[in-house]
Amino acid sequence: GKAHSPRLYSIASCRLGDDLDSTTVSLCVKRVVFTDEETQEEVRGVASNYLCDLNEGDKINIIGPIGRTFLLPEDPAADIIMVSVGTGIAPFRAFIHHMYKQDIKWKGQVRLFFGAKTSLDKLYMNNQNEDISQYYSIDTFKAFEAISREAKNPDRRYVQHTFEDNLNDIWSIIEKGDFSLYICGMKGMEKGINEVLQAKAASVGLDWDEMRDAFKKTGRWNVEVY
Repeated sequence: GKAHSPRLYSIASCRLGDDLDSTTVSLCVKRVVFTDEETQEEVRGVASNYLCDLNEGDKINIIGPIGRTFLLPEDPAADIIMVSVGTGIAPFRAFIHHMYKQDIKWKGQVRLFFGAKTSLDKLYMNNQNEDISQYYSIDTFKAFEAISREAKNPDRRYVQHTFEDNLNDIWSIIEKGDFSLYICGMKGMEKGINEVLQAKAASVGLDWDEMRDAFKKTGRWNVEVY
């Protein structure tokens, strides 16, 4: 008999919307369905299934925006590092569309690291010349994927592994100083990224915890995990 509490979702489109006419807002929603361990009954997530079951023309109540932590720097020459898994790619789709689709002409280096369980779970990557893949030809943009549970590849590759494979490039961006790094997705991913950067900092005689604290204060370290 009580109303459901609000659910918060990252906006997956730039502020002008996908059609750049300020009439749409996009979300990235994964339908939550699982089996209760005790009862063995199917449980369906309230919010995700509500959204996925909507019909065209249905009206819903929305709130927001909430929080001001995931904002791009004002300087279009700043370098951007984005790390995500699953639906955590939503705000980065918005960033990339803002930088390249909304005619912003971003000049800084842009790196995207995204993880998924299987190739079919690569959100915004499965349609030819659609969404993120259409920007692969831009010299300053590079994207790297990590597929963790593909049957044809028994070795589980997580996003922190791909991140570590490109650590020299990432570290050069961090050393340059004019950057913003964003992490979005499942909480365990943040730990893996921190461990990679901590080991790198230690190898050159630096304290990663101190560096990260300084980056937080200047808005260069941004984390949204759940």
